[in-house]
Amino acid sequence: MLISLPTGKFTAWTADVNNFLLSKGRRVKLRTLETMVGRLQHVANIMVKGNHFLGRLRSAVIRAADKFKGTCLSSEETRDLVLWKDFLVVAHTGIDLNLLTTREPNNILRTDACEHGLGVYSLKTGPAWRWEIPLHLRGRKLINFLEFLACVVGIMLSIEEDNPAAGYCYLRATDNTSAMGWLRKSIFVSDGDHAAHLGLAREFTSELLRRALMNYSQWFAREGNWVADLLSRDLVSSDHEITTIINSRFPSQVPQSFKVSPLPANISSFLSYWVQLLTLPRGSPAKHTAKPTPPGDRGSSSLSKRTSLTPAAKATPTPAPWTHPKPTAPSVPSPIPFGCAITADPQKMTC
Repeated sequence: MLISLPTGKFTAWTADVNNFLLSKGRRVKLRTLETMVGRLQHVANIMVKGNHFLGRLRSAVIRAADKFKGTCLSSEETRDLVLWKDFLVVAHTGIDLNLLTTREPNNILRTDACEHGLGVYSLKTGPAWRWEIPLHLRGRKLINFLEFLACVVGIMLSIEEDNPAAGYCYLRATDNTSAMGWLRKSIFVSDGDHAAHLGLAREFTSELLRRALMNYSQWFAREGNWVADLLSRDLVSSDHEITTIINSRFPSQVPQSFKVSPLPANISSFLSYWVQLLTLPRGSPAKHTAKPTPPGDRGSSSLSKRTSLTPAAKATPTPAPWTHPKPTAPSVPSPIPFGCAITADPQKMTC
């Protein structure tokens, strides 16, 4: 049960893309550019991830229309076309219809990020991870990028854990509307801080394409994200302690197999790379503040203050980066974006 691009269209459209790549530095005509973008949009109807790499090409169409005589493609627009050759190959080979229909996801991942850490856990299988941003890398990226990075790394961690077969479907749930949208499509420019956004989106999509995996994203209110919030913000408790705290306070929000595990070294290096890549100066890192923990299903209404460091932290001369401030009330939740359906039972969410 596959849907595929016919051989004639695949051959002709690939030749068109190659001609554009050979025209590097030369002006391309508006009508020719419009035709190619329209054809690629046709493919994007079954290759949803391709929407990440059409926005800049549409911008080239607008430039060509403004100048009447056409335009030259930028280096990033050319790189998008190189990736589109891979999309065309996959579309010609065939896309499993199970990746294009509403279905129950194989895994549901929830993530959160703050200026000082990232947290992610699986709502179905139980593993959880967290990453404390090194002190010298704090303040280099905006919070929206960190939320997007947390979403991407959540799937990478799950890939290592599950070793999924082709056709495996992920549902990424986040309380950040920007990250939710960027998992579907993006129109990032190639300069400034957005260069990192663009590079991460391109690498993320290439990995999903190579493994024939599907990713959907869903927004939900921050009041339902206490577990991921605690993972990203509690940088003092050990993995065992934070596992115990979450299992005792939020037993209905995590599976019985929930357990916080150390972050693999290769994933930690991946995170450090993207946080420090192509950064803009942003001054001193912001002071870390802990989000108040709401009453769980059991236990008292607040966590006890902890002053001891984990063994890993004791081996590092850097002091604990945050203290326990006075609790503050959570902000008013954002409205639910159009098209995002939230169910009462998170285990029954569909994408």
